[in-house]
Amino acid sequence: MSVDIYPKECKEEWRDSITTLLSSLEGRDAVVSSNMLARGSTHYVELMMTEKKMKTHNPQMDTGSDLPPEYEETKVLTETKEAHDRSLQPGEQFLSAGLPPSNVGANSPRINKKSGTQKSKGAMGELPQPGDNDPRIKWRGAYEDLHRSWLYQQSQISELTSRLSSFASKQLTDGNPNFTDLSDRNRPTKIGEKFGTVFDDEWSEAFEEIKAILGKDDVCIDCLLNIVKLSYGYCERIASQQLEALKNSMLIPVIHPFSFGQDTQLKHLTRAEQKLIDSATTKHAKEYRKVTAMASVQDVCKKFFNEESLKKLLKDNLTKPKIKDYVERTTEHLWLMVVQDPPMYLEFANKGNPVNKELFRFYDKKGKIVERTIWPVVYLHKGGPVISKGYVYPQ
Repeated sequence: MSVDIYPKECKEEWRDSITTLLSSLEGRDAVVSSNMLARGSTHYVELMMTEKKMKTHNPQMDTGSDLPPEYEETKVLTETKEAHDRSLQPGEQFLSAGLPPSNVGANSPRINKKSGTQKSKGAMGELPQPGDNDPRIKWRGAYEDLHRSWLYQQSQISELTSRLSSFASKQLTDGNPNFTDLSDRNRPTKIGEKFGTVFDDEWSEAFEEIKAILGKDDVCIDCLLNIVKLSYGYCERIASQQLEALKNSMLIPVIHPFSFGQDTQLKHLTRAEQKLIDSATTKHAKEYRKVTAMASVQDVCKKFFNEESLKKLLKDNLTKPKIKDYVERTTEHLWLMVVQDPPMYLEFANKGNPVNKELFRFYDKKGKIVERTIWPVVYLHKGGPVISKGYVYPQ
């Protein structure tokens, strides 16, 4: 309930009014309606809560010493009610005062002002005492059991809703490149950005180093671009081989759960069962390959340096530090591209074609016809949106 903190003078005026009213009833029994008693009880509790809040916020204030003797008992009841109300849902606060719902009838109590006793049981606004044979005690216990059951059902609904939402989200994002996990540091957009920095940094340094050896700019540019092409083809081939190996390693324990043979044929299954198993195996193998791609980078790069095509291209220049860094960084990002689902895609401009300014930027000078590709354009997937533009040298 909302409680305002009233000045001390207002509280004293209220007490005086109540005292005057009680004095007029001195020595007589007062018959009050249930609603009046409930309102009075609420008013009194609010008064006690107000005083408590005033003491809390202004400890130095004197709230008066003319409190009724039953104040301490009422304060305990107030604190108990306050703590209990915080644990209840809206609409249940009547329980904290022992009040049944408004549609539950009760006899109007007769209260003796001096003794404080009442002549009829079940008065509205009075909390049942321990040991009382009051049906409200059983009713409240049943209600609390129902409330606990309701809370449990709510938690179950919340959990199932969360699981359903997670499942629906996964179904929507699996194999859909338009939905990415923003917490993934190796998501396609980030890979495309990092691949672009290779051209800004490692490419420029490798160009200066190889130019000191080969001399001509066009020869150096073609050499660095051919490294990208060789690495891209190499990564695609290794990724395909790795996917097949992962699928086979998943299928063998399924087909031969006891013998673990090497046969991965599904001929003994129906076509529908074969399709289901192949789809599930491919899906999980691709996901596992993508998640663990960084663990493969070092070995993939190391093996690429042993490729005969790369050795033939660079010859003795393969050991040059700047060129080596360029090869490693290029291969690392290309590997992360090809293990995406679907894989990212590179496009190289063809000599003699018009320059597509939506895909390529100019290198060194502007023109209308492509002379050579400096750096490829990166797509989210084949036929998909552009992640980062490439560079061309025009005629």
